[in-house]
Amino acid sequence: MDVRCAKCYVASDLYEKMGEDQMLILNQFYVVVEFPNGTRYAHYKNFKGSSECDSKPDELRAEALATRVRAKGTIDMKYWFQIHSAYGSDAYVKNDEEAAFLAWEKSIG
Repeated sequence: MDVRCAKCYVASDLYEKMGEDQMLILNQFYVVVEFPNGTRYAHYKNFKGSSECDSKPDELRAEALATRVRAKGTIDMKYWFQIHSAYGSDAYVKNDEEAAFLAWEKSIG
């Protein structure tokens, strides 16, 4: 898929990991390709922070992947999956993602 017109960037989320005696909350980084209409795809590879104090090496590995994607200008869809559209974008409105989110939110209580 041609991604030359898309933004390619590193995003992050938090995840939980059991430490020696307590639950740790760490960063994980992943690469996102976002098209002008708000449609987004994420790479299957997550770079999960292994340290509470220093997640920079993991972020740099994700940035290296984003740099390769930008340089190549294409992605192989067997390594990518569609994620929620950018909030308020044309794709968000077209796919009625607000309603889908509210339904999901109600389903979990």
